[in-house]
Amino acid sequence: MVVISGFVPHNRPAKPRKSKLLKQTVSPAAGSETAAAAVEPRSEVPAPEQLCLLARLPGEIRRMIFSSLDYHSLIRLSATNRFFHRTVVPQTLADPLDMVQFVLKAVNFPQHWPKEKPTKDHPGNFECYTCFRVRSPDLFDTNQARHAIIDEHGYVVKGREISPYSKVMGVFLRRFCIDCGLLTGLHAPADSLTTRTGLEFWVCKCRKLRKRPDDIQCSVCHATCPFRPRKHDMQVASKVPKALAPA
Repeated sequence: MVVISGFVPHNRPAKPRKSKLLKQTVSPAAGSETAAAAVEPRSEVPAPEQLCLLARLPGEIRRMIFSSLDYHSLIRLSATNRFFHRTVVPQTLADPLDMVQFVLKAVNFPQHWPKEKPTKDHPGNFECYTCFRVRSPDLFDTNQARHAIIDEHGYVVKGREISPYSKVMGVFLRRFCIDCGLLTGLHAPADSLTTRTGLEFWVCKCRKLRKRPDDIQCSVCHATCPFRPRKHDMQVASKVPKALAPA
């Protein structure tokens, strides 16, 4: 078994779908210190005379400058204006080790600590080692997968997709949010999710979250809620051999 810190598997669309890679839909980060930009390009483009001197530089020179910045500086740069919010994606420019160190430091900020309230306790925010952000507890599954099976191309594969001739590898996973689990395929259709705040969801065939028990059927793919506990590929077999069964 191989241990990979910050493992980010590729995103493979579901077989019935003919569209391209799924787009990640994320909400703003829990704190301004960890608000990394990962958005789609906007249609409006400012005029050249309205841009700052750094934005007027050629793209190759800007990438050389951005490559020397740390993760925290890239986050602040992406929040400067619309141009850098659209062009600067800190997760793709920063060093992975630097992102891990920053997330470990940011999760200890006071605004992310657990809070005791008269009506309901707040468990605090958690860090995601896939998108490298500190996010709200209602975006994390309490029973997330601890390991996954990937093929030689880095795609997450399920038990039925593994053939005797395929080259697969088991990897251990760190904490990841539900959005990253849906994007990378770690949360598969028919999975039942329970957030850190007690909310219950299930995943339909179009890889969207549906609330239980309000949304029994998806209006897009017409999948129905399975109402059964989630199953992982590397889970212990339900049937125990008689030789190993307790007396």
